[in-house]
Amino acid sequence: MTLNQIKKFLRDQILKQRKELTREEAISKSREITRALKKLPEYQVARTVCVYVSSKDNEVDTLELIQQMVTEGKRVAVPVTRLKERRLELSLIDDVSRLVRRTFDILEPLEEEIRPVAASEIDLFIVPGVVFDKAGFRIGMGGGFYDRLLSGVSGVPVVGLAYDFQVVRSLPAMAIDEHDRPVNIILTEFGAKRVKGRQPGHHD
Repeated sequence: MTLNQIKKFLRDQILKQRKELTREEAISKSREITRALKKLPEYQVARTVCVYVSSKDNEVDTLELIQQMVTEGKRVAVPVTRLKERRLELSLIDDVSRLVRRTFDILEPLEEEIRPVAASEIDLFIVPGVVFDKAGFRIGMGGGFYDRLLSGVSGVPVVGLAYDFQVVRSLPAMAIDEHDRPVNIILTEFGAKRVKGRQPGHHD
């Protein structure tokens, strides 16, 4: 199998499981994950947080989380997809209800309401993923947008949100690119998993 075939196989298997969750199960698990996030010291001290905006197909929900963070007084930045440049721009927001469906049918600020913020100002990144392994490497939807966003960031904690079944022991070495940035913490409905660490291309 080629690299892309391996990633597609893993992605399809997990997405199928995710879609089979009932809406009630997804909401319940998402709230447990939010509770686990709020217990993290990294979250508690973060002043400016970048967080993905959850989409459909039972992705771990962040809409409630975003509104809670705004209420708590945190500066909240969400990604804006710049498709032509294959990158994510970050925009501060104050109200999740102002977001509209744009690129990939994901909720984003209206173009005229974008308030750019540099990645260097972010104290904590909260990222999505389809599959994570226990070393923190992730497979997303295949666009590479988050890998590019995080490639220029160092020393800032990166947290991945996932249901427990999205976390596997180890991704195949060939499924990990040398430019992939692992997350530091994976949060599931069962709490925080701090990663063991592994270099791309190395087996456990």
